[in-house]
Amino acid sequence: MDFSLTPEQEQFQRKIHLFLQEKLAPLVEEIENANQFPVRFYKDLAANNLLGINFPKEYGGQEADCMTCALLIEEISKFSSGVAGCVTTAGMTSPSLLLLSGTKEQKEKYLHGVATGETIGAFAITEPDAGSDVTRLSTHAVVEGNSYRINGTKTFITNGSVANIFLVVARTGNEEKRFSVFLIERGTPGFTVSKKFDKLGWASQDTTEISLDDVIVPKENLVGPEGGGLSRALTMVNFTRILLSSTALGVAESALDHALAYARTKEQMGKPLTKQQGIRSELAKMAVEVEAARFLVYRAAWMYDKGLRNRKETAMAKYYATEMAKRITKEALRLHGLDGFSKKHHAAIFFSDTPVFAIADGTSEIQLENISRELGLLESGGMGS
Repeated sequence: MDFSLTPEQEQFQRKIHLFLQEKLAPLVEEIENANQFPVRFYKDLAANNLLGINFPKEYGGQEADCMTCALLIEEISKFSSGVAGCVTTAGMTSPSLLLLSGTKEQKEKYLHGVATGETIGAFAITEPDAGSDVTRLSTHAVVEGNSYRINGTKTFITNGSVANIFLVVARTGNEEKRFSVFLIERGTPGFTVSKKFDKLGWASQDTTEISLDDVIVPKENLVGPEGGGLSRALTMVNFTRILLSSTALGVAESALDHALAYARTKEQMGKPLTKQQGIRSELAKMAVEVEAARFLVYRAAWMYDKGLRNRKETAMAKYYATEMAKRITKEALRLHGLDGFSKKHHAAIFFSDTPVFAIADGTSEIQLENISRELGLLESGGMGS
């Protein structure tokens, strides 16, 4: 099995890294302190054709494969995982549901703006009482003539303060798993951003709660078939999990690079930290874990692009890479000692960002259940998604 990068992908990775060093690196401190969506850098991405790269060329995209998307997110994450999360949601995954299930009219109206940065999307599925178990969603939509009346609350919505279109999953009908997806524009009466979260990490990733109070949307805003919205949305879950795994990989790589540089220059008892066997051994183990994660993530992306069944491999990549990132950033912080304890220090930022990786897009426990199912240890319909 050869899932090494193609020459084109290697060139893309080098080009992106240089671009980010010039455009993102000088802004990281400002972005982290602002605690809001990185508008300035997002415009830079649009100007360099780096938004919606997985979209068809007719909508301004590059028709990039999953591996190329993963490389972009990995490289951004080396500088800021919060920015990577903004780009993933606004510029790749949320509007992809429109590409998959939207009508011709919906696509023409909204998708051209993704690549230019004019359309910022948000996907609203999580609720205060429904996280991993999406069958417990209570937001509901009721038919009224040629419209739907929607009521409910969605929480932990990425880009909620800046998005101008929201893809909202709501229950339609009384069947347990009958869910539909609705496109709701910001400014629609009854639709409000009710809370902005002050999070442990991911400061630059705008995260909110939204309220839907008798929101009326026309039937033409239904995305995909009524009752089939959730299943359509979940067809993208492996893609989103690969991108989050790439985020974890990028953060771990950067944390290791910083730790290596620090250990080479920091002296203790008159000699660099690298002269201590215990420090060298720990850094070597960290390097092994990063490389192991890279192969799992790249394999999952390679299989996705080949059209191969990849549920198990994606779950493995998501589980290992996100848990690995927590371990690597913890050790990097410990190595820096008090030098890295400041909230503004890269070691502290890496450490505070990583816990969410193992929660978002399916917790580590969910991934283990998915792996168990693929191993024949769990019946279909059991825990996992």
